[in-house]
Amino acid sequence: MKIPIELPQFDKRRACIAVFGKSIGICYLAYQGEVKKISQIKEIKPKYSDREGFFARSGKGRVYGTGSVYESKNDALIRRFSRRVADKLEEIAKKKKIDDIYLFEPAYVTNRNSEHFSPFVKRRIRMHVVGNYTKHHSLQLIKEINRKLKVPIIRASKV
Repeated sequence: MKIPIELPQFDKRRACIAVFGKSIGICYLAYQGEVKKISQIKEIKPKYSDREGFFARSGKGRVYGTGSVYESKNDALIRRFSRRVADKLEEIAKKKKIDDIYLFEPAYVTNRNSEHFSPFVKRRIRMHVVGNYTKHHSLQLIKEINRKLKVPIIRASKV
């Protein structure tokens, strides 16, 4: 899809616009006035029949103590997904020869995702925007990048 002329065109540098949520992620490639979707990642939330691993000690109608090796489904989901995110971003950055990465993700997954990033990916992250942008259109993401960078767009006038 063509990027409107009033937005950054990413003429000289290949940019990956990566949008991640708790269990879904989309990566776009922006280069030379065009943006296209190049990858989508989705982690399916497991469904369990009960609370595996949870136990309680009780007797005579009272609960004396509880214990758990139970792991929250959300924590396990986010941890698994953040590893996949790091692997996918590294694969895209190497395969597509990405110069800049613009990262959009909610605050509650930011630290978990970034701890899995390799130095190769970390050097390419140009901007990190906190928020849930998974349902935004790619052009809205580019508008947000433009707003955050506040870079004036200079176009050659026709003579």
